Amino acid sequence: MKTIAVVYSPGLGGRWHVRNVGLEPGPDRRFVHIFVGTPDPDLLEAVTAHGLPCAEVPFGSRIDLPRAVLAARRFLREQDVDLVHAHGMQGTTVSLLAALMAGVRERLHTRHHGSGNHDAGEQRGIWYDRLNNHLSTRIIATSEITRECLISMEGVAPERVRILGYRFDFGQFREVSDHRLTAVRRAHDIPEDRFVIGMVSRFVELKGIDHGIEAFRGLLEHVEDAVLVLANAVGPHGSVLRSALASLPPDSYREVAFEPDAGALYRSFDMLLHLPVTRTYEGWGQTYVEAPAAGVPMVCTRSGIATEHHQDGRHCLFVPYCDPGATLVAMRRIIDDSGLRDRLVANGVEVTERFAFDPDEDLLGPVYD
Repeated sequence: MKTIAVVYSPGLGGRWHVRNVGLEPGPDRRFVHIFVGTPDPDLLEAVTAHGLPCAEVPFGSRIDLPRAVLAARRFLREQDVDLVHAHGMQGTTVSLLAALMAGVRERLHTRHHGSGNHDAGEQRGIWYDRLNNHLSTRIIATSEITRECLISMEGVAPERVRILGYRFDFGQFREVSDHRLTAVRRAHDIPEDRFVIGMVSRFVELKGIDHGIEAFRGLLEHVEDAVLVLANAVGPHGSVLRSALASLPPDSYREVAFEPDAGALYRSFDMLLHLPVTRTYEGWGQTYVEAPAAGVPMVCTRSGIATEHHQDGRHCLFVPYCDPGATLVAMRRIIDDSGLRDRLVANGVEVTERFAFDPDEDLLGPVYD
């Protein structure tokens, strides 16, 4: 029996991790879970509901690193763990150091992010990425872009990296009831009778939200009653973005900090913008599949999985990085050409099918065998 410890960074959750908790481990595997820092409530609930052993390791900042490593090491020894699989930067550093000290020979982590630390010049982040790469015996990349970052930017040997992309159940995006849609619109004052443009991105500089705001400002000259909805509207770039928003008519935009019904939120949009500023910034980019799953035409830049799986004019309209003018032109094309809009929506199904969850697909074997 092989005991595998799955480790999560503070607050890390989401549908991918919650679903994986419920997967059948197989006759020769046993799973335990470690939450470094504050657990995501849904993920903790899933682990608890399945009766899986787990530990919560207090972690608030780098000051807590030594105590967190010792606590994680103690749990690994108590559970006689054979393999550690970590997710997220903090959880990976803590657990892989603990695993090394506990004598765990198989140490791997999934690299979920792209080149953001390099693009932003975050030297501390780059250092942690390199440390985690060094501590891992294997690394799981979620896309070709992530693999490229590991090998070309951080010097990881190609044979140490394998790709395993995400799989999703898109039912909540494809099958949205009128009741769900009405509830989301009421909760966030999203009008039904105006043209609504969404951006689903945290307030981070390299997400390119400021370019979307600038393009939207130009669109108001042609579509006066358009509304911009900024979802996941939290993050370090908030003060800059809110300064830009202040120059828009007050009733022309909405901020949504959090909405649990992502499918209904997307369905409230008539168009989606996603504008990361570099090709490798997005390690994956869920927005690139969630928008087509919800039947929302998309204007976007080439980043993450869009570089591999999306075709311009078939699944989306691509625009250059940091180019509000080109973004405005693409937005107007979708608004003015109903045939184009319908084709983008219809062809988006091709993208989602590539990443749809198949219960017969063995997702764990390639990772742990």
